[in-house]
Amino acid sequence: TGEKFDLYICVSRFCCWCFENEDLALDGEIDNGVHSKKSVRSRKGAADYDYGTLQPTGRVLEGIKRKMEFDRAFIIAEHYSYGYLLLTAFKKKKGDHHQLPGGHVDEGDQSPAHAAARELFEETGIDIRNGLDRLSQVKINGKSSLKGRVFYYLPLNDDDRVGSCSPSSGEDFTVNLSSEHIGYCFEKNRDKAADLLYLHSGGKSKTAMLTFERIK
Repeated sequence: TGEKFDLYICVSRFCCWCFENEDLALDGEIDNGVHSKKSVRSRKGAADYDYGTLQPTGRVLEGIKRKMEFDRAFIIAEHYSYGYLLLTAFKKKKGDHHQLPGGHVDEGDQSPAHAAARELFEETGIDIRNGLDRLSQVKINGKSSLKGRVFYYLPLNDDDRVGSCSPSSGEDFTVNLSSEHIGYCFEKNRDKAADLLYLHSGGKSKTAMLTFERIK
């Protein structure tokens, strides 16, 4: 570290560059934690940061703390006969890849659980928004969250069927698939399900699937 270097190892927990570009780093597009002060200085809202330490100042600090705690919420949904529900999406850089239902926690969401239920409904039509007691938060590697991501376990049953879109894996189940997804499937084997998730959310969904433990 030090002022004389253009590139250096960032040790700031709240560095705006490292935090906002975490997924790019995991995809190999940037080297997370090694960057120039100039790259951070050029970002929108640059006046809110102290570039001696790359620490945010004033109102930005609380906002980043909240974002780190409640950034994204995902659901590990498992049907008792069919296995884990995996959505399929297409992105230019990733191609076809699998995802867990879920996404960003919005300002209007009362909690990460509310966000997860909202995303599940938007992406599949499965509606548990008035039945959040069906969700149970899980621990990932013994922790309640993973890099700002919270995961919940949801047991699915046949009554959750909705819509007319069937899974590519052939099970007798249907959903209302959102336009942001191109399909979905079930996978009984947990390790295989984790391998299918390796491109989702910077690899965090794979880690969650491999290591999650339900909190009793």
